[in-house]
Amino acid sequence: MRRPYGFSLLCLALGATVMSGCGSDASSSAAVPPGTSAETGATTAGSTPGTVQVALTEYKIAASAATAPAGRVTFDASNDGVIPHELVVVKTDATAAGLLKGSKADETGNVGELDERALAVKATKTLTLDLKPGHYALICNLPGHYQGGMHTDFTVT
Repeated sequence: MRRPYGFSLLCLALGATVMSGCGSDASSSAAVPPGTSAETGATTAGSTPGTVQVALTEYKIAASAATAPAGRVTFDASNDGVIPHELVVVKTDATAAGLLKGSKADETGNVGELDERALAVKATKTLTLDLKPGHYALICNLPGHYQGGMHTDFTVT
């Protein structure tokens, strides 16, 4: 038996209402090494020099730029996925895809990160680091995420 069109719309609206209540506290803390700062806040529409927008989804890290000038670099990170992610910035000579060591990426050279509490589903956080010239990898190193493709190369000039 076919259900009335209005019943389907009611179910759709109810589902959307329930889903909008799911989420996390965007004020979670971030883990960063000494000498760096993590600031919370929403991503701004305009981008300033040294600011890189980073969108994390299943299973991809998309940065608005592949390079930035040396000095203060701000990563405006947003978890646009449906599961928690993290953003780890690693200074390395290896490519972002070449960091696998065992079942996870080697984080030797980690210069700062936003952990999965900071980047819970739909969270947006800011990570500001003082970066020297060189090659970096932006990765999510939660179990299975790096192997799923959550890594990208980044260069500081």
